Amino acid sequence: TWSQRSPPTRPSARYQHRMLYARQRKQIVLFGGVEGFVNRSDSWAWTGTTWINTTPNNPDDPPPDVRRNHAMAYNAATNETLLYAGAIGNFPVFLGGDTWLFNGYRWRLVQNPSPPGGRNNAAMAYDTARARSVLFGSATSTYEHSGSSWILRFPVTFPPAYASPAMTYDVARGVAVLFGGRVPGDPPSDRTWEWNGVNATGWRARALARSPSARFDAAVAFDVARGRSVLFGGNDATKTLDDTWEWDGTTWREVAANGPRPPARQGHTMVYDPTRERVVMFGGQTGIDGFRDTWEWNGASWRDITLDGEAPEARFDHAMAFETQFDRSILFGGGLAGNADNETWMLPGSVRPGVLVAFSWPAAEAPDDGIQSIAVTAGAGGDSSAPGVRLLGWTTRPGRWQTLATNQDAGNAPGGLTYTTSNDVEPSHLLFSRDRQIFLLLSTNGIDRGSTTARLTLDYIGATVSYRLDSP
Repeated sequence: TWSQRSPPTRPSARYQHRMLYARQRKQIVLFGGVEGFVNRSDSWAWTGTTWINTTPNNPDDPPPDVRRNHAMAYNAATNETLLYAGAIGNFPVFLGGDTWLFNGYRWRLVQNPSPPGGRNNAAMAYDTARARSVLFGSATSTYEHSGSSWILRFPVTFPPAYASPAMTYDVARGVAVLFGGRVPGDPPSDRTWEWNGVNATGWRARALARSPSARFDAAVAFDVARGRSVLFGGNDATKTLDDTWEWDGTTWREVAANGPRPPARQGHTMVYDPTRERVVMFGGQTGIDGFRDTWEWNGASWRDITLDGEAPEARFDHAMAFETQFDRSILFGGGLAGNADNETWMLPGSVRPGVLVAFSWPAAEAPDDGIQSIAVTAGAGGDSSAPGVRLLGWTTRPGRWQTLATNQDAGNAPGGLTYTTSNDVEPSHLLFSRDRQIFLLLSTNGIDRGSTTARLTLDYIGATVSYRLDSP
């Protein structure tokens, strides 16, 4: 079920923002958006427990300008987040063409001799096979970002200048898949295009006997386990749609046509949960009505997992990302009827029991540079889809949970876990706030999946701080 998190520090209310999971840094990056008529320029990182404001406050090192509906992608090869264009400014708003890279704590403006030009509601997908971000939409030109600069491609064939197309990356076949969208003033498209960056002809328009009807503002997610792109909903310029389609690289197939399925909508979000091999969908709108329902697609049928009680209110144009480290979907923001919110919600993809421990060590008489080492010892065991437990510590630099030790001991026979800082810098990274708190987390190595029930047994845990006092 959904659970709300309300940390004291968090982003303000907004919608049309962008949010993604930076896998190597184990953090969710959020930037921009709009509330009312005011665009935002603040940057935030979700660490798994709280939001950290990563907006630079140095006038010599400014963040990107205020914007909404920009394009963002995470480059796993460089471990940086790429941000491009969008609707920039406030009174007036213009289409920007600036490029920014974020390494987890600092944004930097990247100057390019031939940038892609101003775009709004463009689509961007990361090509894992070639380590490039593919940008298309709001213009007919196709660009790839190598991690350091833009590369203009010159395909022989290419799609029209669609806005709001559905685009995802097919990791099984190594291609970006683009469907639908619309050129302002024209009817929506029902064409399917693929880009692999290698073909001499560039974009490949797929000639198909059957495909989804023309639409824009649909949601699409790639189902890794089944090797298919899953598309749902959208708007055909006269009404919202409620059909579900799967693309396997050869054929579009309509699925769930007669069984339970979500109502028609647009402005919804879908993410892929690799732990349980499900596509998760939330929210959206049709006309002036919004949705607060949650659905899962398992490759054969939709399942409504909406439960009474605590759950997000109806909204659209929100952002959702799957937090792989903790096997859960994270939702933030969104709006309805002109109102935005700043709620953070979590939907567990699996059950992974854990114990959070906080040690406080004020020791005011010990200077920071007198701390020599920190040692942690614990006795614990776990039963789950993988035996044993892991011990994690919250590090202030780079601001994430870091695995300190692991074992493979079962819950009925707990084993030891030990960790000792290896240099005189690491202790300061583990001591958090002025109270010098140490946050530790014990969790099972595996998850609760299928018939396996995850359990954790903790016998003991302790932390020892070694320090040196200066002579009076």
